[in-house]
Amino acid sequence: MIAAKTIEGDSIKFKDLTNTTFIKIINKNHFAFFNQENNSNANFYGGAGTYTLEGKQYTETLNFTAVEAIKNHTFSFTVKRKGDTLIQSGIERIEDAGIDRFIIEKYIKLKK
Repeated sequence: MIAAKTIEGDSIKFKDLTNTTFIKIINKNHFAFFNQENNSNANFYGGAGTYTLEGKQYTETLNFTAVEAIKNHTFSFTVKRKGDTLIQSGIERIEDAGIDRFIIEKYIKLKK
């Protein structure tokens, strides 16, 4: 991940990625993501599951996570590619977890 913005109510937050590495892996039908502070074991977070892609509509089902309130929830996003960059945007809404926000995330493909 190279950039992330969250809009929640009238608040806009930019994810500080200065001291953090966020990696997302996508294969033919599964995804996984990992987030951790650099040079530390602190604040590790990850998740994984299945996805579908129909045109620009990308839908994830989060099957694996330590956060019970979002486990097995489905998130729908719009995605577009610009060269090696993937831009993912959409609403994350889970009433039971108090989550209601619009996100925009940008990922750059890692070189081999």
